[in-house]
Amino acid sequence: MKNMDNIIDLMKKCPLKQDIRERLWEVYIRKLGIKPMKYLTLYCPPLMDVKHFCSKGHINLEKGVYEGVVGITNVPQKGYPDTISEGVGRLELLKEGVLHNLLEKREKDLIEKFPFDVINLDYCNHIYGSHNNQYISSNLPDIVAIIKQQDRKKCEQFVLFITTRTDKSRSGGIDFSDDFKKGLLERIKLNIHQNIDFKKGCSQIFGGKSPFDYAKENFNTFISIGIIKLFSMCLAKKNYGIKDCDVFWLIRTKGGIVRKFLHIALLVSRGKPQKCSVEAKYLSQIGAAKYIERGATIILDKVINHNIIFLSEEKDRGRLQKKHGEQIKSLKKNFELPIPESISNE
Repeated sequence: MKNMDNIIDLMKKCPLKQDIRERLWEVYIRKLGIKPMKYLTLYCPPLMDVKHFCSKGHINLEKGVYEGVVGITNVPQKGYPDTISEGVGRLELLKEGVLHNLLEKREKDLIEKFPFDVINLDYCNHIYGSHNNQYISSNLPDIVAIIKQQDRKKCEQFVLFITTRTDKSRSGGIDFSDDFKKGLLERIKLNIHQNIDFKKGCSQIFGGKSPFDYAKENFNTFISIGIIKLFSMCLAKKNYGIKDCDVFWLIRTKGGIVRKFLHIALLVSRGKPQKCSVEAKYLSQIGAAKYIERGATIILDKVINHNIIFLSEEKDRGRLQKKHGEQIKSLKKNFELPIPESISNE
């Protein structure tokens, strides 16, 4: 419980996370030009994201309810679902369970809330496991299921936030499985072969190295490109593309353990993706086509122009505390509960 108490204290006060709320998340919400917004979030008391957006007019608080806000939690300990209903501010809907499971079961109260203007999947753990296996972590099906529901409700434009850990485990193991990294490499190579703009961007970034060699030497950049490429292909299947994207890294170093959190912001819009023919290797592939998504080159431009932001607990905490301290105090005065952010060390 002491570790959990430390996590609670961290998230209540963290100026780095507040900087991301203001300089990444809020900036992308403003791109939509919608007030108030409909917001789907992973339930993380003390609801600092919800309270921040509410303070900026993006969410309405009416009669103790954050209107249009839906939370998902799979952490029932300490009575989170029951406790939130007793607070000054509560969500319009709080569902307990794994997001894609709830959607597959067609939970009516959740299904009816779609589409959302902003979706925040702040996992704060790895979106894929560190063991070499073929299973897909529950986080990736969440994203696919959400895209399906947005498409079903004919949503034309929305913002998607995704946070994942990318650091190596304490035991020295890799942060993503070889299967997962191989899949990202294959997707990058496919776009290099089929998209001349993507090829030019990768050539400039990789500097003559193969994608595999570059990934070994520049893992942070590779994983940023690879994961956004993966998400863009998921979006393309439902005729969505990336209109804009940005990446912030939050690096925690407390206790001598380095924890890296990759924060991705995507502005997603409807539009027909490009298709390409696939060289058939198996009978089932004859006549098949793959989607080549729109927007994958945007992350390359960000990398080339050094527009990837790194926030370090060690270097930036003091500066950001001065910048955001008063705002954090203001948000903390409102209803708050413990936040179950995972910083486990495998």
